[in-house]
Amino acid sequence: MSYFCTYLGCTRLTHQGEDCTFETMIKRFGLSDDAALCRIAEIVHDIDLKDNKFNRLEATGLDAVVRSLAKLLKEGNGEQWNRKPV
Repeated sequence: MSYFCTYLGCTRLTHQGEDCTFETMIKRFGLSDDAALCRIAEIVHDIDLKDNKFNRLEATGLDAVVRSLAKLLKEGNGEQWNRKPV
């Protein structure tokens, strides 16, 4: 569980009801009227909760990219980024 803190206090950032954390953040920070952020939130939701609620086609591709990068970094400890070209 994460918290976002400012001089005004802290707010808990986590899944709320059917919302993923990113959707919770958008609502808590009053950004629900930003159409681009809402579309991104739909993609994040579909990736995170895997319920295909928004049926965002981008979610499948982005999820594959993120998982592949995570696997690559975990297996190679980042060494692949330090290689010089042949």
